[in-house]
Amino acid sequence: DLSSVAGWADMALEEVRSYLGGITDSRGLGITRILQSLALDDHGLLTIPFEDEGFEAGGVKLSLYDVTMVGLDSFTLFDVLKASDATRFSNSVRLERLGVTLKMGLSLEDESGEHAQVLMGRGLNSNKMENVTVSLILKDVELDVSLLMAMDQDLMGELRLGSILNTNHILSCLL
Repeated sequence: DLSSVAGWADMALEEVRSYLGGITDSRGLGITRILQSLALDDHGLLTIPFEDEGFEAGGVKLSLYDVTMVGLDSFTLFDVLKASDATRFSNSVRLERLGVTLKMGLSLEDESGEHAQVLMGRGLNSNKMENVTVSLILKDVELDVSLLMAMDQDLMGELRLGSILNTNHILSCLL
């Protein structure tokens, strides 16, 4: 009988949803608190450094240094994995702002390339790496996404669940 396992899973999912989407303290929603404690810096940014060799095209080399996510501390709504019917999960997320900043380097590798000629005509020095920053920041971002869940019942029927079906021993199986 899977009804007790399904009931337990529903309860656990609801508790997680309630924590992540609920106001926990002055720092806002639970998801914000978790991100601030695990991933964001003191300014609310998530910076991912890259050891990128870059790529070259037309005599111009472009290297990615880092990607910074902005606004992950500005959630005002986080309501995810809400069962809207038997096969669909609805997800709603709202942020005051959401953005990305890319820090890159641009250099000339082959001065005879067509793109290199254009950049040299605009004053780019062939011996120097130019730093380039590209930013896109959106305000009042709302995402509403539904996920359709489908399972192959024949394949599910072939799975061996073993002792997890014996709910008397479920705690030891999970640990």
